[in-house]
Formats: sequence, structure tokens, C-alpha cells
Amino acid sequence: MQIFEDHDFIKHATIVLNYLHNGVACLEINPDNSLKLIYVNQVITKMVGKDFDDLFDLYQDNVLDMLYPADQSRFYNDLISHRTNMEYFRGTYRFQTVQNTTTWALGHFQFLKQRGKDVCIILLTNVNDFISAQIKVEEDYDNMWQHILNNIPIGTAIISKEADKYSIIALNDPLKTFANHVGEMIDGTKRDWNKENLSILLNQSIYTFCLNEDIPLVEKALTDCLSEPTSETTFRLAGSTESNPIYIHIKCSSNIFSPTKTFYYILFTEVTKEVLTEQELQANQLLLTRLSYYDNLTGFKNRNAYSEFTDNAKFDSNHSVGIAFLDANGLKETNDKLGHAYGDRMLQQLANIVKEYVDYTNVYRISGDEFVILEPDADKDAFISKILTVRRALIKNDNIASLGFTWEKDMTNLKQSIGSAEQAMYMEKHKYYASTAASNSKHRPRLLRNLLYNLENGRYVMYLQPKCDTDSYIATGAEALVRFIDKDGSILPPYEFIPQLEREKLIPKIDYFILEEACKYLETLKAKNITDFVVSVNMSRISFEELNFTEDVKDICSKYDFNRNQLEFELTETYKTIDSMRLNTFLKRIKALGISISLDDVGTDYSSLTMLIMDEIDVIKIDRSLITQINGRPAQILLKNIITTAHELGLKVIAEGVETDEVRLLLKDLGCDQYQGYLMSPPIPVEEFNQRFMRHYTE
Repeated sequence: MQIFEDHDFIKHATIVLNYLHNGVACLEINPDNSLKLIYVNQVITKMVGKDFDDLFDLYQDNVLDMLYPADQSRFYNDLISHRTNMEYFRGTYRFQTVQNTTTWALGHFQFLKQRGKDVCIILLTNVNDFISAQIKVEEDYDNMWQHILNNIPIGTAIISKEADKYSIIALNDPLKTFANHVGEMIDGTKRDWNKENLSILLNQSIYTFCLNEDIPLVEKALTDCLSEPTSETTFRLAGSTESNPIYIHIKCSSNIFSPTKTFYYILFTEVTKEVLTEQELQANQLLLTRLSYYDNLTGFKNRNAYSEFTDNAKFDSNHSVGIAFLDANGLKETNDKLGHAYGDRMLQQLANIVKEYVDYTNVYRISGDEFVILEPDADKDAFISKILTVRRALIKNDNIASLGFTWEKDMTNLKQSIGSAEQAMYMEKHKYYASTAASNSKHRPRLLRNLLYNLENGRYVMYLQPKCDTDSYIATGAEALVRFIDKDGSILPPYEFIPQLEREKLIPKIDYFILEEACKYLETLKAKNITDFVVSVNMSRISFEELNFTEDVKDICSKYDFNRNQLEFELTETYKTIDSMRLNTFLKRIKALGISISLDDVGTDYSSLTMLIMDEIDVIKIDRSLITQINGRPAQILLKNIITTAHELGLKVIAEGVETDEVRLLLKDLGCDQYQGYLMSPPIPVEEFNQRFMRHYTE
């Protein structure tokens, strides 16, 4: 060995050591706790299946690689921890062979210092060679213990404890099978432990198969069975994870053989399925309890919880209570005019205001628009200050709710005091009705503010849906459509927010937003020399009737550099309510700006057909309701006549709602110019549209 100067001694010592039946290895431990292999004998080279030179080349500075990966950390930690006091220890570890099999070896570790260096000499015994028969059963040479155990149908072990050291007395075959099964469950690796291997493993630590965090559970079970007939517990198998837990149940009994020696009898069962089922039942029970006592929309407690509290609460002169009663203002009108989805968002906004100042567990939603705050043992000044802050916040947010409150020092009749708070709320409610009686729309200011905020913060976005010639799959144009990104990141379609904006005459804000986004997009196309791609924008009747509509459109377009003939306005169905003279005037002004006009929903009624003769129309779009019937002869005759008439009037024809190639080919045969629909794509974000449909323009 390199630490000695007498090389003859080394030569003769090596010969002697190579004749030993035990493996011998010497490790040098550096000050930084790194390891260096400085000697092995032939037994170890045979154990791992490599010759001496190859072994040193591979492992001299990477000695841990000789071991099975799962044992490397334990081997190293054992070595370093005992090196501190230079104390002898022993342990059992697995070595990795060149055939990727493992060999168990029992190691005896002895430390010494040589020329200021720490050296560890290890004597290794191949367990597979060493054990030629079953472990001797303590107390019974006729193997009576083992015979009894092997007739128990579930995994069983007998363990002795003496001087705080546990030892395996006997294991049965079902426990061996069980251990192999749960071992494979940990990482999918098939195990083939025999009872001897398993005994060695458990002698090293009876908690080998237990997750570290659950060891106290097993310790307690072993302690409890000393004073009780039996004890039991369930622990997680080592290697368990949150996503893949494995649960083991043990049942223990004991026999105190002498003041210093105790026998434990332990039964093992794998109960993962049962535990997970029980956990699922408990989770469902918690969910049902929450559903029974909490309101899903606001997160507050519901009327069930309120009734239970008010029926069972026993307040006396030693208890004070703060009570506030809230009622949402105009919820019915909101639901009727704007829809229940908007009404729900209004209630959630109210709930968020209250939660900012009040513990949500003290708030009850007792009906659709009524809420009660109950704070037992509340300090008077603190409670009143808090509730007044809530009231100011409610008023600031469009007076979203009316609030009344009371504080009682000596509570003897809770329901009567709640009634007093309710009466105070009604007084505030009368003030609200008086202040809003002259208002035509109570919700428009709130809607407008939310709309502007969402526009500024990128919650509204432009999507594009391709338009293609009926004889190809190449996009020659697109329709620009609006989408709304909700707080949770989900995309809301127009029908969930457009109708309420139209009712409150706020839709021009959306029309102008999409117009500007389309102009920006066309400017980017011109920069790439794409000058024949047409983008259409929907324009509602309300926008057309804006006093400065033409000037606003002109101002928006003038901010961007693009060819005006690449921009097209689609008239939605609401144009039919405008008289023909005014509509003609509007269209002439738009045409004067160089913008094309497309007539939407053609074929749905007679009025849309009469619009075909207007000089300002450039394109007609056949409604999807007619396209869905295209396989029928009557629909084909009608379509053929509409298309022929449009062509004779110099109009281009596009069909929407095309979802199959069969429909596309029928339209092509009927002479339709273009199609739009899910055959090519639904409306998609601009970035995705460019990637899918614009690449051929630049290639």
C-alpha cells in the first residue's frame, strides 16, 4: 500500500491478503472527506467482476461507484460519521457487478492514522457465500419458531430486543414474498430477497422499510404493546411519495421474556388501496360539509350555517356581538338586463370588498342578495370603525350594496338584534333608491369603467379567422374578432359579454379597439410587402350611429400606414333597423375612405336580399344557417341563385360556417368565391395565425 515505505512488506502482504477468503480494501480519507481507493485484494475483484488494473482505473477516485446506487449514500455517511471518533463499526451493503447484478457484503471497518492521514481498512464477507443455511433460530434448535411462522398466511416476524438492540429471530415465507412485492412497488425494480437477505437488512435497522417521518408511529406501536394485549399502526413505505404512497399496516404483541429481553410478534399487511379509499371518503366528506355550509359563489358561509349558528348560539351578559346586514343594490335589475353571469360577477365583487376588511368565516350569505356579518365578542370601537370602512368601500364601488349595523354589549336575543341591523340597512336602501331614481342606467358607469380598465390592461384581444378561395387552402384574408381574457386566463366568447355592452351602448369602444388592432396588423403586412390580404372588421349599428363615426374611423386609420383597400367593414344584423337613407349616407362616407363594405347574414330574411342592390356593397357573406342545409336540393337552388345574382351585380361571395371539405367542393361547384369556417380554423390568436397561414407569403 502506498502509505508504507517498505515496498517488500507491501509485496508480501499483498500475496497473503490475496489468499484470504474475505475481501480486503483500504481507503484513504482526505481532509475534505473525499475517498481514494489504495488497495483491494482478489476477492473483491471477483466480487465485482473486474481485474485488478481495470478496477483501479475505474474506482480509484470514484470508490462509491462500486456499490449499488441505493447504498452509496448510506455507505459514505456511515464511513464519515464513524471516522470522526475513529471507531470500529460494521454494516451490510450491496456491490454492483459488471453484469448489473448485486452482491451483498458484510463489512467490518477499522480506522487508523498513518503519517497524518486517515485510513480505513475494510474486511468484507460475501453474504451469499457465507450463508449456507437458514439463520439459526434463537431459543429453539429444532426451528419450531420457523415452522409455526410459515403456517401463518400473512407476513409475520418475531423480533427480540435486548439492551436496546433489535434482532430478527424468524421471518416467514409470506413476509419474504410481501417484502419483494412492496420493494418492487417503490421503484418498479423486481426484488428477489430471500429470508436471509431480508434478515440482514432488518437486523441493520428494523425501520428499513419505513419512511423516516413515520418511524415514530412504529416506535409507539412497539411501546404500546408492552402494556396492552396488542397495538397497531399504519405507516408509509420508504420510497413513498405524495403522488405514489404505499401504506403498510402492522399489528404487534409482545412477551417480556426477562427484565432485559423482550420478544415482539408483528403481522404485516399492505393496505394502500384501503387507506387511499378512506382518504378519498374523508376528502369527499369534507367537500360535502363545505358545500353544506359554504356558498360556492362568494366563499361565505351559507344559510344552513347561519341557521345553525343563530339557533344554537347562547349569548349572555358576558358576551358582546357586532352585527351588520348587507343587501346588494339592483341585483334583480342587473340579472334581468345584463344576465345572471354579470349579476354573479357583481356579487363576487361585493364579496371581495367585504373580505378585504372582515374575516370571511364571520360572513353569511342568507339569500340571493342578502349578507349578514356576525362577530361575537367584538370590541365596539373596532367593530364600528371596520364596518364604516366597509360601507365607504361599497359606496365608492358604485354603491354596490346598502349596509346597516348594530353592536350589542349584552346579547340576550340575537335574532332581534339582527332584525335591528336589517332595519338600519333598509334606511340606507331607501337613500339608494332616491339617489338613483332619475338615472336611466345604473350600471353603465360601472360597465364603462370596467371596460376601459380591461382595454387598458390587455384583457380584450384580437383573434383572426382565415378566409380562403374555394379552390384552395391558402388564406387570402381574415375576419378580426374580439375575445376577452377572464381573470383565470380562460377565453370568453363574444356572446358572453357583447350583448350587455350593446344594451348599454358601449359596443363602439370594442368596435374601435378591433379596428385599431386590424390597422396595426395591416401595417405589419405592408412592411412585408403583403398588399393583397384583406382584413374585415365587424361594425355594429350603434357604432354607425355615433355622431362622429366617420371622423373617428378616419383618425384611427390615419395613424397607420397600409392600403385602405385591404380593410373591410362587415355590417352586422343590427343594420336592418337603420332606415335606408341614413344607412346609404353612412356607407358612402366609409367608401370615400377607401374601405370596402361586406354585407353579413345574407339569406336569413328578405331584408338582407334587398340590400344587394345598394351601390356601396362589395361583398356578401352567406349565413351559416343556409350553409348547413347545402346537401338539400332546395338550399342548393337558392344558393346558386344568390351567387349568380351577386356576381351579375359585381359582388364577391363568401360562405361562412364551412366545416367539411365536401361543403367546400359543393360551394366551389356553385360558383362561390371564398369560404370561412372550422374546416380551416376557428378564430385564433394573431401569433398562431401568422405561424399557420402567413408563412407562405414570406417564403
